[in-house]
Amino acid sequence: METEGSVFGPVDPVQRHVAHYHVNGFRSLQNFSVCLKPGLNVLLGANGSGKTNFLDFLDFITNLVVSNCATAVSEAGGVARVFSQEVLKRKIPRVTAKIIGLADLEPFIPGSIRRRFFKFEYEVDIRYSKFHTAIYIANEKVKFKNLHSNESNLDAETTVGSVEIHRKSPLSDDEPRWSVGNYLYASSPRNPMRFVHAHRIPLRSKKDTPPGEHRVQLLTQAPAAAPDESILNTRLAFPALDAVRAALSRGRSFNLNPQKARAPDDISRAPLIQADGSGLSATIYQMQQAKKSDERQVVLRRRFRQDALDTIVGWTQLVIPELQDITATADPHTGKYQVYLHVGGENTSLKISLQSASDGTLKWLAFACLAISPGVEYTFEEPENYLHPKMQQYFISLLRDSIDLDASFPKRFIISTHSETIINQCKPEELLLFHFIDGATRCRHIQNVEAVMKQVNETGFGLGHYYAHNTLR
Repeated sequence: METEGSVFGPVDPVQRHVAHYHVNGFRSLQNFSVCLKPGLNVLLGANGSGKTNFLDFLDFITNLVVSNCATAVSEAGGVARVFSQEVLKRKIPRVTAKIIGLADLEPFIPGSIRRRFFKFEYEVDIRYSKFHTAIYIANEKVKFKNLHSNESNLDAETTVGSVEIHRKSPLSDDEPRWSVGNYLYASSPRNPMRFVHAHRIPLRSKKDTPPGEHRVQLLTQAPAAAPDESILNTRLAFPALDAVRAALSRGRSFNLNPQKARAPDDISRAPLIQADGSGLSATIYQMQQAKKSDERQVVLRRRFRQDALDTIVGWTQLVIPELQDITATADPHTGKYQVYLHVGGENTSLKISLQSASDGTLKWLAFACLAISPGVEYTFEEPENYLHPKMQQYFISLLRDSIDLDASFPKRFIISTHSETIINQCKPEELLLFHFIDGATRCRHIQNVEAVMKQVNETGFGLGHYYAHNTLR
């Protein structure tokens, strides 16, 4: 009889959510490896060291598994920008990647299940055919580990099986070759692929086909396995594939523009901060609606905690002590949301529209909304732009306050910065040092964290000081 936790013990909530990336051929990422932990991951390095290339690769993978390979390459700047110049000289330019992470089945299966998590390994080989002038996925593989609970890993490193697809060329006439591990056909409680979406099963008689064989047909007779399409976005009838796709595409990159955040949003707009910063007024309005509602009511389109707006006001008062409140209205005549900041002293109160707020205030509010919004992974490139040093100083604290490492899926923030003020607020183990060596990007964590902290405590200088003087070792 299985006793979860008795043999394998409880899972470290940080280690279980570490994601490993191995990339080769994407711009300067040649034989590049990095691991991202829950919490803060702060990318440091000189201009041209490859930080932006890695952030763009994360967006590239998201577009690949959500849309298709051609869209991913186009959004990343085209063939000349995706494939490194050294790779383009080869007969068959290619980008390969291997990503190891953790997936959650529960959002894709009605009702709760005892074992909902599983580790996965995703490998992809993207090629550019010069002869056909086309992008295609030559090889793709998803390896599934044992299902386990949140409390125990239950031999989580044991492989159940894998799904692979191989293509010889981008020609749609060439039938892809599928390979499916035998154990994925079984109904074992540890098999992530044993669940099937009933509404996606083709209309046919199931009684003539054993369950395992029926699952094989669902996999190998995929209706939409185009040469540039991932097996994860073919919408096959398996929640496990949906869970892997969600794990690979849950990150969003933000380069917030105060001018976009300043513009009033249309009433029909969803309450969501976009990559450029737009959507701020719609988000604040829905947070205000959540504050007014009771727990039995559901806020339309997106759910926020009842204290979300109060939390944002509290965070903003750290950098703008005069702020008293934030209110929002929906104007049916203009069809726009209007947000107001209430500032003043004990006897006076001034109502300032969001359009009149400073660039730094707008960007701070957008950061605060993102930190408290539902989501797992967020990426910020050079967040210090437009922010007052005091705002930069509190920026890291704002993000830390929104991270719950004991959650089922703790948040992960990826930050690329040159700000000495922001780096001073970081811990040595949160830093990732990027270097451009021999034509390729290299990345590493600080190895001797204790020695670095001892040096910081003895001298009184922060980590930003050592980074600015290129002595952070």
